[in-house]
Amino acid sequence: MILYSKFTPNENNNFYFKKYLFISIITYFLTIFFLSYLLSIDVNQFWFFLGVPAKEKIFSDIYPFFVTSDCKLISNTLTDYYDQFRSCDPWNRIFNYMPIWLNFLKMGINLKYLYFFGILFVLLFYFSLFKLINIKTKKNFYIYLFLILSPVTMLAVERGNSDLLIFSLVLFFLYLCRFDNIYKVFFGYLILFTAALIKFYPIFAVFVFFKKNFYNKIFSLITFILFIFYFIFNFDQINLIKQNTLESPFFSYGYNVFEANLFNFYNKIEAYRDFFLNFDISLISLRETIDPFIFPLELKNNNFIISKIFFISSILLLVIIFFKKKRNIINYKLINYNNSYPEMIAGAFIFSGSFILGANWDYRLIFLLLVIPYLTSISSTEKKYSRFIILVILFVFWLSPISIFLFGIDEVFLWLIFVFLSFLVINHTFFCFFPKLVK
Repeated sequence: MILYSKFTPNENNNFYFKKYLFISIITYFLTIFFLSYLLSIDVNQFWFFLGVPAKEKIFSDIYPFFVTSDCKLISNTLTDYYDQFRSCDPWNRIFNYMPIWLNFLKMGINLKYLYFFGILFVLLFYFSLFKLINIKTKKNFYIYLFLILSPVTMLAVERGNSDLLIFSLVLFFLYLCRFDNIYKVFFGYLILFTAALIKFYPIFAVFVFFKKNFYNKIFSLITFILFIFYFIFNFDQINLIKQNTLESPFFSYGYNVFEANLFNFYNKIEAYRDFFLNFDISLISLRETIDPFIFPLELKNNNFIISKIFFISSILLLVIIFFKKKRNIINYKLINYNNSYPEMIAGAFIFSGSFILGANWDYRLIFLLLVIPYLTSISSTEKKYSRFIILVILFVFWLSPISIFLFGIDEVFLWLIFVFLSFLVINHTFFCFFPKLVK
């Protein structure tokens, strides 16, 4: 595998395709709101018909962080704000964010600012995404079009999820660490550390630039060590948050999700049979059918021994393949930090790391967008596997809405992505820390 291929994008084509991509996104949103108004259909139901399991209120994932006088607390004890989170949430969800979010809750920002922050997250995401991509051909245009308008991406947008902000912060980190300026590199790792405090998984990208220069080596190690100390110091809270997080075998991905989809297989078949025999076009019928299976207890009460064995075996096999084939497929000198390699390896780290954590909601798959520029730009000798992975990612982004009826078939595709990206992670890690082993 060649890790770098020189290319010069056609800037005129890039601008042309980006313009039409932007128009397509605007048209998508205008169509939703216009037809919802014209047909007197609630916007969230229109989203649902498009494959996005929307809530009754837009930007619902950040909704409970904004308060009214009815639910606002005043306390010097941060843990008291767990109650504020739940009382301000229309769905009475339990607080399941990193501890730093309690300080945001304590600020008591008024509910009227919900749309400001929600739209800000969305705009930051799209701005970062457009800065990331270079579209040179019509085929690549359609790849990005279908990924950006997919139910997975639109779920993150509709929920106003903080993953949109994390996506922008990770890309800003990747931008700053390309420089040789010590201050820019330091600021880049500060941004990544902040992102990891907001949500756990960005820390997986900390070693992307480890081999670039001395500054990156020092700052990446310091950032990682500081986060480990933070994690240990807040372990009880983080563990409680993990327990409070609702997990589902549907609309989600992770090492344990495929096994979870196989539980109570017969009961699920019976429920779906009843649904289709008594089909009602209303959304209520669909939701009543699937709700009992959205948050089953198996994900909390099962050790997933089979999944863990399969995961460990996969990693060991990848390491063996890596060492067996290293002379033919590895050449670290060909890695170029000025092309899309850093984004690709950051996406690989984040996806693989979150996959290992288990049961992530599908909107976190937006980090797979980071690997697309590299896969669409590599040389012709690697086009076969790059095309295959892109196709698999497209399938995953569009199968999410019907995953509840697939009994884990979509998870097979996600395992393929995990195996491929984990190999890239192993490749990068060994060259960073054990270069003598692969010479």
